[in-house]
Amino acid sequence: VGEALSQAQRVAAERDALSSLLVGGVDRPGADLAEIGRMLARLTENHTKRMAALGLAA
Repeated sequence: VGEALSQAQRVAAERDALSSLLVGGVDRPGADLAEIGRMLARLTENHTKRMAALGLAA
């Protein structure tokens, strides 16, 4: 999951349309950096739970 999140952040930084989807633009509000951080934390936490349910370490 760490590598996937890193790549997603890299792509978002390179593509204005994806960045706008996350953080919004002049015509549409988006998430602030704290909210994006919480979203990434939830993704990681849920991945860890799924791995634990399978008996694997994340």
